[in-house]
Amino acid sequence: VGVQGGSGGGMGGGSSLNDAVIQAIQTMGAENDSGIHMDRVAQQLSSQGFSEGDVKNAINHLSNEGHIYSTIDEYHFQYAM
Repeated sequence: VGVQGGSGGGMGGGSSLNDAVIQAIQTMGAENDSGIHMDRVAQQLSSQGFSEGDVKNAINHLSNEGHIYSTIDEYHFQYAM
């Protein structure tokens, strides 16, 4: 009933945007212990058709849910393993 995609049920609550944000943070955040800036995540995902506002809302949601966490400031995030 309304399940999107088929990629393992989704790490971030079933949304393809949430899954894309988590994947970007996992991939790009692995390069740096201080995490990845939300603007860089938004830039990366804009090529997939997601707006900057939608990406930032997803980041806030995923942070509130405990999937990601802020690191050096409120704009850098890392994946919570």
